[in-house]
Formats: sequence, structure tokens, C-alpha cells
Amino acid sequence: MRRPLSDFHARERVALVPHTTRRFACRSTIALSSDGHTLAVVSDRGAGTYEAWTLPVGGGTPQRAVTVEDHAIRSLCWSASGELVAAADRDGTELHQLYVRHPDGPSEPLSMDPAGKVQRLLSWNASSPDGAHVAFSSNARASADMDIVVAELATKTERPLLTGAAWHVVGGWSPDGSQLLVMRVHDNTTQDLLVVDAAAGAAREITVHSEDVSHVPAGWLADGRVVEITDMDDEHLWLAALDPATGARESIDRGAWDVELACSSADGRAQAWVVNEDGYSKLRWRVEAGSIREYDIKGVCENVVLTPDGSRIAYLRISATQPWDVWTLDTATGELTRTLASSYAVPSSELVEPELIRIPGAEGDIPCFVYRPKSARAPYPAILYPHGGPEGQSRPAFSPQGMHLAALIDRGMAL
Repeated sequence: MRRPLSDFHARERVALVPHTTRRFACRSTIALSSDGHTLAVVSDRGAGTYEAWTLPVGGGTPQRAVTVEDHAIRSLCWSASGELVAAADRDGTELHQLYVRHPDGPSEPLSMDPAGKVQRLLSWNASSPDGAHVAFSSNARASADMDIVVAELATKTERPLLTGAAWHVVGGWSPDGSQLLVMRVHDNTTQDLLVVDAAAGAAREITVHSEDVSHVPAGWLADGRVVEITDMDDEHLWLAALDPATGARESIDRGAWDVELACSSADGRAQAWVVNEDGYSKLRWRVEAGSIREYDIKGVCENVVLTPDGSRIAYLRISATQPWDVWTLDTATGELTRTLASSYAVPSSELVEPELIRIPGAEGDIPCFVYRPKSARAPYPAILYPHGGPEGQSRPAFSPQGMHLAALIDRGMAL
């Protein structure tokens, strides 16, 4: 008996972020409270509309935290003072309005326009270290530009900090709150980094512009250097500590595989990052510039965030045989907790883990994932499914939009 396609869709959906599209980098659909005790996640919980939910990091029943009528929550930021900030849009327009839920419960608008024509982007580390301000991208001044705007949570007032004919993304506040790291996106393979005075708005570039060189912000170190993902002088993306005063770079993690995600705690003590090894994600972290530790998540990491003090990591994982789940990790002990999970109607035992093979090519071997059906006897029909480009990559997991492929494998086709 062949299973219907509906059996291959997760019972609850979680919102995902296209991190490799640099204009939308630095956003997250998960967040950790400042004390590290609570996780927030954007999910529809089976109802069809994305809302923000919270639950203890040790697991439990999710509680509705932020819901906006006729809107879907798209990204989150949790301030040091306890406010949960959410970006929401209507009908997938990406014209985000910002809302804030206070620690005592009520939610209210933070930055919005009644006509719903302004696009705002909320980074996961948009909150200042003291929790008083939130910085975000906005095209309110000019529809083609994304300026940096700072909102004061107490008064709900906002002021432009960095304006110009460019697309700017918040990359995190310095540990003392005096400066803001900003990414200027030229295209998907070319970005520059700026440091902006959080009070006066004076900005200076701290990277030397070069076409097809990436500089993706990942926060700050406690010593005042910034953390970036870059492919400067390398064919792979690597994690660097950059001195904004001298331009000197020190490698944090540089190897034969791309660093695809990275973050730093608000105090700069801890860093967490994800390395893409043959399509599989490896989570790495360090505390106080100590030794680098690693955990193989045996799947694909879609989000990674840290508490302000770096004591806990949260990450979102998907794989070929399991739908999404969210894990938290104690950075001191390495202890893992599966905080929240979804499920399919089809058991994981009936789904297929791919085999990684390499096909000789004119410019070197081409890696390829092969899914062989469990329910059929060879020879069987096969589907060649090339990924998009130029930065696209096939991963050993299915997105919610790709579960029809798992259904085809179940029906006896190789992929």
C-alpha cells in the first residue's frame, strides 16, 4: 500500500530562513531567553499560521507567546530585559511589522505602518546588551534601500542610525553597547562590514571592498574584535576574528569545508558555528577563546543562536528521515536536550538515508546523494534532481516543500 503524500508532511511546520541569501542573513526563527531557561520558536503547531511559541529548554508543552491577527511571524529576537520581539507579515509579502511581548505577558506594536508597505528585517541579535533598544533594517525612507533604524523599547520611538543607497543588515551590538556591526549587501557573493557609533551614527567600513568576497557578520568578541564568515583569500568560507581598528584577521576556524552559520554571545565570551561537511552540518563552539568542541548533528542545521552569556546554544535540525526538531546544548558540559520536535505520519524507519557518492567531472569529482527505495527491487526507475545555483547545494534532508521527493522514493523510485 502506497502512502498518500500527506503522510510525508510534518504535522507541525516550523518557519525557515534562507541564510545563504545574504540579504536575509542574521535572522532566526528560534530564540533563547536571557537566563537560558526558555526557548521561543516560530511554528504553526498544525494550525497553518506561523506564531511564536515558548517552552522550557528542558521540554514541555509549547505556549502561545506572540500571535498577530491575519499575519505570520517570521523571525524572533529576545532582549536582555526579557522582551520577545517578533517580525510578522501578511500573505507572505515580506513587508514585516515588528511587535514586542513584554515579560508580564501583553504584546503590542513596536514598529509598524498602517498601510503595511514598509519592509523591516529583524536579526536574532538585534537587541542592545542592556535590553533598552532594538536595531533593525527598514526601507521606510526609500523603498529600494534598507537603512538601519534603532527603536527604544520603553517609548516605542525610533530613529534612523545609518542611511544610504544600499541594503544594510544588523550584525550585532558590541558588548558595551556603544557600537553596531552592520553588513552592507551588494549581492549574494559580495558584502562589506561597517561599524556604526550607536549614538551618533558615524559609520566606517572595516573591510576592504572586493568583488565576490563575502563578509557575513557573526557578532563580537569580548576584546572588541568582530566575528565574520568570509572567503577572503580562500575558496571556502571560514570564521575569522577581525580587528576593526587595524584590519588584522585571526582565524578561528579555517579548513576544507564552508562555515555556513555562526553567532557570538552578547558578552563576546562564546561563539557557535556550523560547518558544512559534504552537506552534513557539524556544530562547533568555544568559550573564552578556549578549545573548539564539535558535535555531529547527523543532519542539516537551519538556525543557531546563543544566550547572552554564552551558556547555552539552540539549533534547528532537519534530516532525510526525521522532520524538524530543536535542540539546546550546554556549552560547558556539552549536554544535549531535544527541546521540541515534530513528526510525520510515516515512521522514520520507512524513510531513506542517502548514500553519498562522487561522479568524475571535468573540473573534479561531483558529490551526489543517492536515495535507494526500500520497497522496490533493483533495477528501478531513477530521477535526476539537480539543485539550483550558483550557490545552491543538495543537502541530506528534505525541506517542507520537498517532501514529495520522499514520497516518490517510497513509491519505488531512486533519487
